[in-house]
Amino acid sequence: MNHKQIFLLTLIALMATSCVVPGLSSASPTSQPAPTLTPDPRLSAMVAELVSGALTQTALAVPPTPAPTFTPAPTSTPTALPSVGSSLTAQDDKSVLFVDERAGYKAVIPQGWLAVRVNEQEYLSALKSPEAADPLIQSALLGIEKEDPLTFRLFAVDLREGHIKDETVTTLQFVWDEKGKMAFNSDEDIQAAADNLTKTVAGLEVTAVDMLFTPAKMQFGVIESETQSLAAATLRQKRVFFNASNGLVTVTLTTVEDLTETVIPAFDAIMDTIKPIQN
Repeated sequence: MNHKQIFLLTLIALMATSCVVPGLSSASPTSQPAPTLTPDPRLSAMVAELVSGALTQTALAVPPTPAPTFTPAPTSTPTALPSVGSSLTAQDDKSVLFVDERAGYKAVIPQGWLAVRVNEQEYLSALKSPEAADPLIQSALLGIEKEDPLTFRLFAVDLREGHIKDETVTTLQFVWDEKGKMAFNSDEDIQAAADNLTKTVAGLEVTAVDMLFTPAKMQFGVIESETQSLAAATLRQKRVFFNASNGLVTVTLTTVEDLTETVIPAFDAIMDTIKPIQN
């Protein structure tokens, strides 16, 4: 409100208090009773008009309070998991081609084996498959659930008829050590690896060591061993080591002694399919 408006309001208030209205006398010169004064409607109209104008000017002089703005909270972006860097592709002969881009090699897993990568779609499907209704197969699959897929590259279960024996499932696993490397200068290098294995695996007995070349000119170190299962069955294991384009790969077959005559030749045939990836 400006000074002019305040002055006018004050003047009107004084006029109303003294009951003086323009055009009327303030008192009679005689002793006659003072006449009853009736408020002039023009005064009420003037007051109302000035008050209304003053309020309007005040409202315009005060800047409006800005409406609060809403800033949405930032949403978190899920962190992408590291890529497994491998693939499984079904072939016309019902085998599957496993390609490990990270390590730099490929292999073929034949029909009759259930091949899966940890926590990939084929693994989740395998857990719901009819084959997994067998508690031994279910247990074998669940046993790798917490493995690191960046090192535990492939797992395969032998589903062929009669190949679950002595409460044992025949399995195959590919494990990759990105920074590992094995020397193949002599049999002593393989023997050193075998000696270390007996120190790290309780109850393991090494039965044979060897060094060979595959048809694809891949050089392998081979360690054969045996242990006892919880069901008191003799377990036979065959481990193959090879230097991939990146790091060291260990392929381990585990079966029961009574199946070695049929399972080990099948394992050797799988090892013969291992080849480097051509860049």
